[in-house]
Amino acid sequence: MSAGELLRQANQLKRSGKLDEAIALYHQVIDINPHFAWAYHSLGDALVKQEYFDDALNYFHKAVEINPHIASFYYHLSEVLAIQGKFNRAIIYFDKFLKINFKNQPNFSNNGCIEKFLTNQITESSFWSALKYAHLLSHQNHIEPAINVYQKIIQDSPYQYSEVYNKLGELFLKTEDTKKAVSVFETAIFLEPQTARYYINFAEATNLWNPCVRAYRKAIKLNPVEFYDYYNQLEINHTHNIKVKNPIFVVGCGHSGTSVMLALLGSHPCFYPIPYESEIFLKNISKIKEQMRIWDDECLADGKLRWIEKTPPHIFQIGKFMKIRPQSQFIIMLRDGRDVVCSLKHRPDYQRFFERIDRWIYDNLAGLLYWEHPRVRVVKYEDLVSNPEDTLIKICNFLGEKYNDKMLEFHKTEKHWYSEEIVKPEIIDTMTKHKQNRNWQINQALFDGRGRWQQEMTPGEKIIFKKKAQQYLLEWGYVQDDNW
Repeated sequence: MSAGELLRQANQLKRSGKLDEAIALYHQVIDINPHFAWAYHSLGDALVKQEYFDDALNYFHKAVEINPHIASFYYHLSEVLAIQGKFNRAIIYFDKFLKINFKNQPNFSNNGCIEKFLTNQITESSFWSALKYAHLLSHQNHIEPAINVYQKIIQDSPYQYSEVYNKLGELFLKTEDTKKAVSVFETAIFLEPQTARYYINFAEATNLWNPCVRAYRKAIKLNPVEFYDYYNQLEINHTHNIKVKNPIFVVGCGHSGTSVMLALLGSHPCFYPIPYESEIFLKNISKIKEQMRIWDDECLADGKLRWIEKTPPHIFQIGKFMKIRPQSQFIIMLRDGRDVVCSLKHRPDYQRFFERIDRWIYDNLAGLLYWEHPRVRVVKYEDLVSNPEDTLIKICNFLGEKYNDKMLEFHKTEKHWYSEEIVKPEIIDTMTKHKQNRNWQINQALFDGRGRWQQEMTPGEKIIFKKKAQQYLLEWGYVQDDNW
């Protein structure tokens, strides 16, 4: 007898209440065809009826693993998790159910059900129904009603669930009420500090540089794949009305040569350099699009074909910018982490050695997610300063533009991108002097800054760096072993 025929028999037994016999047949089906997703799902359903919830979850998860495109698999997962009181995970699977089943959802355009939840106490028995209802409203873009129901859930529930706060924060983000969004994302993080998505949402909501980039780094540390998936789910922006379809972004961990790369490329006759760090990662998508349209006009008014933008933390925005400008290209600057942490030592906001190492690791790991993408090119600082012409020729080939030797004469045109003065400060102890130093650097001929760690890194710092970051020096080709 075939697996399909056995499955039909088992389902008939389950419907007639003969659960033990049905379960035995489901196991036979799985023995015959271990990749039959519906067999695992049906077995899980039979186990739910016997209240073997943990076992049922295992089989539901197996069904999803085999076929992640069946809406009912996620729905039954969410229901069993809710029975167990695991509402954070339950609502995540219910969300996946809605995304797959979006064509068959009831339309809640009236407020009858909303009033029921808002005027009555949401009890333990009605909690899951209220939560599903709020989430359904959210999916159907009934934003304010969804916010009201989520807030009522929080008010009435004796327990605090991180995912409820996270969903509420996502709705506040949609309404551009970033202050409230930040507050509820902070609560979600407090309740569940090991969920990468909460840190990404917090970073998307805040307009403060340091909290934002630290949240991105934490998300990368917790789950790089979730970071990649977060932006991969965004809708692609149609580019038929965009004037500059293929801008260039120079990104990377700070102090890896991003400024000098902008200066070099900005001296090419086709490119218009944005002469400041725009920080548009602190803006929402609509404002980012608006700013890019302004750069389009500035670029064309200057007689150039493409604009180049450089803000190092935009290494966290590659996935987002790819959706906003699908034909954009990215140059990721990579530098020996030992030199980077020594350079960062002179920054007043990076005095702690551990924080400098973390910045080098997690900023670069954010970029590593895109290293193989055809619109991304990784450029080592060391290659640029040791063989600049050959490196620039390769970059121009990647960008589809002809190399121009005036690029290496970038220092002959005065630039006041970061400061009105072109003076090297004696001591760099403030952000103002740090900017002065950067402005001085981009007005000098290209110089070789390799190997500074050999004089500046203490024996203790070498030990710490090896423990935290040696694997990346090896992986990215900077050392052969730990004998340095």
